[in-house]
Amino acid sequence: MERGGVLLALSFIFLTFFIQETRVVVAVPAQVAWTDTGLEVEEGEALIFEASGTISLQAGNPEGFCDPEGLDLKTAQQPLIEEKLGMLIGKVARLLSTEIDPETKEIKRLEEERLFPIGRTREIEMPLSGRLYLGINENVVEDNSGEFLVVIRKFRK
Repeated sequence: MERGGVLLALSFIFLTFFIQETRVVVAVPAQVAWTDTGLEVEEGEALIFEASGTISLQAGNPEGFCDPEGLDLKTAQQPLIEEKLGMLIGKVARLLSTEIDPETKEIKRLEEERLFPIGRTREIEMPLSGRLYLGINENVVEDNSGEFLVVIRKFRK
């Protein structure tokens, strides 16, 4: 084996031993506002997102299908109004407090949230420490169908 091959093999062994990768696969249904990934993230931590799949943004509309990049449309009724309708987006939510509604006994969560675009493939530094959620850039999700399949990679040193 030549010197370059030996160095490459040693580098791979070093990286494999000292850097651990967490890989999570999440199905993001188009008819759910936010899907919990189960991941707690730290502000500034870089995650890599790779998404696939096709969703419909409106039942019965043949022009309402899109991939994780979304449709070339924008409305005032979407979480990130500057991004494409139907695009895969993310949210980090940090719990500030909880309270119980005296009438319904429902637990209400007060959270600080940061939303960000993802699309098909993107590396993103987390804007906040908290729980990571994935969703569709649309507020009216009840008539949607399909899902995106998202691979999230997180590296630890």
